[in-house]
Amino acid sequence: LAILGCKLEGVIHNLNSPLNTILGYAQILRNRNPELKAVEKIYQAGLEIDKEFKNLALDIEKFKNEMPVFLSLNEEIVNHLKLMSFNLFFKHNIKVETDLTKNLPKLHIAAGDLHLILDNLLNNAVEALQAIDENKIFITTKLSNSRVELEINNRGKIPTPTEKIFLPEFTTKNNSEYGLGLPLVKYILKKYNSEIKLIAKEERVTAQIMFPIRG
Repeated sequence: LAILGCKLEGVIHNLNSPLNTILGYAQILRNRNPELKAVEKIYQAGLEIDKEFKNLALDIEKFKNEMPVFLSLNEEIVNHLKLMSFNLFFKHNIKVETDLTKNLPKLHIAAGDLHLILDNLLNNAVEALQAIDENKIFITTKLSNSRVELEINNRGKIPTPTEKIFLPEFTTKNNSEYGLGLPLVKYILKKYNSEIKLIAKEERVTAQIMFPIRG
């Protein structure tokens, strides 16, 4: 993940140069022709892209840190959803509803590991929804039995017994909508004494993760 972060930083650096050129010429044009609304729109769009690049660069720098730190689960969920919005299919076709309990204890986990968990679970949910032409994902966080709990819920189905989904050799690419990346998620969670469960009820699937609280 650190290597990927370095490569993404290089991409951002290469894109910043032409973006700054566009912003520079747009600034000149808007000063000379303040009545041209199209120029103003180009300039404002460029500023928005520049802002997103800066935010992405900050996130990448955080992901490169492979040492556990104290992180707010709610904040990282919001940040990850922003990153996923760069995927145009996700941005325009998937609706995410969140119910994030405030003031949860922070997790002691590497940022890269947490985002790998979120990425795998959300990508699984998106794939399941594509298979059944549904577009809603529900994300919930709460404090339960002295643990921080994360739930990602969507329509779909899972094979039984559910335990086989967590086997490295198991795949659902051709015969189901669920399970990709779950062995990796379970492996990462094990490092932090955390657990994952898949719960199927009334044609809906909930990926439930329990993180221990560390003082």
